[in-house]
Formats: sequence, structure tokens, C-alpha cells
Amino acid sequence: MPDSPAPSPGHAPPPFEPTVPRGVQQDLLERLLATRTRDLAALEAGHRELLAASPDLHRRLLRWLAAHEPESPILSVGLALVATSGDPVGRQLVTRLIEELPITTVADVVDYIQGWYVDRLHLKQARKRFQDEMTQAYTATANLVRETMQEQTGVTTQDFRGGEILVTLGQYDKVQQVLDYLQLPYQTLPCGVIDELPLRADQVLIINCPGQFAADELEVVRRFVANGGTLITTDWALQTTLQPAFPGTVEYNGRSTSDDVVPVSWVDPDSPYTRGVEVPGQTISWWLEGSSYPIRVLDPRVSVLVRSAEMKRKYGEDALVVTFGYGEGRVFHLTSHYYLQRSQGDKSVKAEEVVHSLGGKAIMDEAITSGVSGSQLSAAYSSLRLLANILYESRRQCGV
Repeated sequence: MPDSPAPSPGHAPPPFEPTVPRGVQQDLLERLLATRTRDLAALEAGHRELLAASPDLHRRLLRWLAAHEPESPILSVGLALVATSGDPVGRQLVTRLIEELPITTVADVVDYIQGWYVDRLHLKQARKRFQDEMTQAYTATANLVRETMQEQTGVTTQDFRGGEILVTLGQYDKVQQVLDYLQLPYQTLPCGVIDELPLRADQVLIINCPGQFAADELEVVRRFVANGGTLITTDWALQTTLQPAFPGTVEYNGRSTSDDVVPVSWVDPDSPYTRGVEVPGQTISWWLEGSSYPIRVLDPRVSVLVRSAEMKRKYGEDALVVTFGYGEGRVFHLTSHYYLQRSQGDKSVKAEEVVHSLGGKAIMDEAITSGVSGSQLSAAYSSLRLLANILYESRRQCGV
């Protein structure tokens, strides 16, 4: 039975009337189902074309996916598109399906809708200022990091199954943008549903700033790490998550930073988490957002991975990245936000110098002619490499 009645005389036809033959509709459906699920832009385009060609076929696709592949990115993108479309029948279908879907799929739908209407429209101009500055730097260095990690570990991005990395939806930080450059699959979720998830020891939970949890949810996070999980937190999550969940390890020292950039003076030379993070001949510059929280180390078992002497001089603590073991798992915390919206390093450093320092890889040649500065390339590379080290090493230690 069709989802919508035939239009009555004198009334406008329903939206999204089919405009192409059935054979073309089938081709569109097959192309959508064959699209790489990490390419969200291509998935969106495929959904739009299929919806325009045959809304009934598109709705049947969503029902089938909800019944058979409820956690598929194809489903979440399609639901988000229909939920914000002009098709009332489609929106009613989304309302019915969303009640029965896993909470992670619901979070993906919400996250994708936010990406369309908040990030792409209301804040378009503000985001464009930052994206223009660092997007090319991240793009230019991401391929190098992926290739290097594959060479050193034998693991490809395709070996990550998709459920190993969980990311909470933060108001201020967006670590998932760095994951997108690394082409690593992840699931996004609100902080408030953490106690409903069947967390596993082989997973990495990334808490975007600010990381606000209820007391029972913090206990879930603590048990997750104790049972072997890996936790990564940023900036204000130092006070909202780590202090109450892991008391006596680290804390906020009470002195917020200004909008600042500090040079890194020391990187642990022996840790697998900092291997290759430094760019030979270059100084890493760490961007501090206004009101970032300096890290005070309370327990000697906490290891500092990255230090800044200038950070200590200005804000009382020198730690920028710390880690500690808890039970069978491990915790990492980073000062400020992980996704770099800009870099204020040494603007005199030429892109050619950084490309040469990193081995002169041909995949970075475009960076030399794109106007990206050497300091931007260095910052993007170090950011990508540090996170990749943590994720790949966590995977290795779990024996995945």
C-alpha cells in the first residue's frame, strides 16, 4: 500500500513526485547502497537523488534499514534528510522509526541535523573563518599520518570496525572533526545516554568539552575504564569528568588561560603515544582557547606526555597532555580543545620546510601551493598524529 493517497482534484500534488523511470530509480538505489558509509556528503547526495526520483522507494528503503541495519550510517543520514524535508509523510515515518531505533542511531540523526542547520547555516560565516585557516593544513597532513600509521602498525583505517570509537557531543570541542580527517569510523552520542550503552573494553570513549554527566553516569565512565576501556577528555572535562570520576589523580588548578598560544618545550621521547608527534626542526605551538583549564597533577603515577615551560610561567602548570592507568584501562586528558581552529605559531616558517622535514611526501605537494603556512602544517600534523597514536595503540593493547 502506498504511504500517501493520490492527490484529489484541485489540490497540489504531494512533494517529491517521481521524475525518472523505475530502471533509473533502481540504479540510484544501488548506487546509494554501494556508497562508502564514511562519505557523508556522498550519502546525502544519494538520498536526495533517490528521494526526488521515488519518495515511496526511499521510504521503503528507510523501513528496511531500520529493521535490518539499524546502526547503519546510510539510515541515519536518510532519516536526518527526510526529517528536515518538505515531505510530511516522510516526517511521520521518521517519527515512528526513531522510537524503535538504538540510541546511538538517534544521536547520529541529531548530530547530522545539527551539522546542516547549525554549523552550515547559522554559524556559516564564523566557521568559515576558522575552516579557511586550518582545513587545508589538516587535509594536507592527514594522508601522511594515515600512511605512516599503516606502515608502522600494519593496521588500515578499514580495520576499525565502526563501534570502537565513541564520541560525546560537546558544546565547544569537536574531536570528531579530527577523526574525519583520519577517516576513522566513530559513533556520536549525547553524554546523558552513557549509562544505557553496553560499553566494551576494546572501545575508546572521547569526551568533548565540557563533558557534563550525572553522578550515576560518571560511575559508568569510571567502570568502563576500570574494565579496560580507554578514555580521552578535553579541556573543561578535567573538572566535570576526571576530578569526580578519578579523584586524587588530576585537577583544575583554578587559573583559566587567556586566548593564547604557548610553545611546547618537551615531548616524552619514550612513550608510544608521542611517537612521531614532533616535526623535525620545528617547534610545536599549542593553542589555548580562552578559559582553558590548566592541569594540576596530584598523583605521581600520572605521566605527563607534553609540557610547556611557558604554560607553567603564565598559568602555573606545565602539563598539556597527561595520561594515567586506572584498573585495566587508561585515561588521557588534553588542555584546551583538540580540534585546532587556528594556529598562531611562527608565521615565518615556510610550508616547504615542514614538508621537507616530514620526508617530502608527494601527497603534501599541494600544500606548498595552497598558501598554508609551515606553522599550520606542523600544528595539524602533530594534532592528527597524537590522536592516531592513542587510538592505534589502544587498539593494539586490546588485542583487536
